[in-house]
Amino acid sequence: MKRSLLILDYQYDFISGNKLINSAEWKCAQLATNLLSSKGKYESILFGLAEFPYNHKFLIDEIPYCIQHTIGAAIDDNLYKSSLYHTKDVEFFIRGSRTYQSSSSFIRDDFYKGRFTYKTSKYEQIDIVGISESIEYFLLDCIENKLDTQKFCVCTKYCAAKDKESQLIQLLKYLGICFTKD
Repeated sequence: MKRSLLILDYQYDFISGNKLINSAEWKCAQLATNLLSSKGKYESILFGLAEFPYNHKFLIDEIPYCIQHTIGAAIDDNLYKSSLYHTKDVEFFIRGSRTYQSSSSFIRDDFYKGRFTYKTSKYEQIDIVGISESIEYFLLDCIENKLDTQKFCVCTKYCAAKDKESQLIQLLKYLGICFTKD
């Protein structure tokens, strides 16, 4: 089975910075270890990243996070290295990179939506991991934009949530999207 992995928002501000998510550091480290031990499982690894200009409209009333060109917006170093070890086909999809751009997911940007649709069309399954809230926004944006979600499978073992009782599994059940704890 041809598979791709989509990793959403495992960046320093979510792991140990301004938008700290409980368990993100541990789950990110587990994912990096898994990628090292399962080389070849995925033909490509795609990163969905938040990268905001300092004056982004979304950040006006919030503590700034994932600001362009800062360490907070950087991908966890071990995860990035593990991804490159796993496959040489690594690509980045950015959300919020322009002052006026929506911040919910990269699917709202026509360029990245088209690129993602093209890139994933050759895969039978797209596994999704990362920050649970980011996955929720991504899935809802995919449905709103009428993208096919039947290939998606969320691996909850590597998803970090703000609270213990994540709404992610409830949403996945409601939407009929595949999920696994492995």
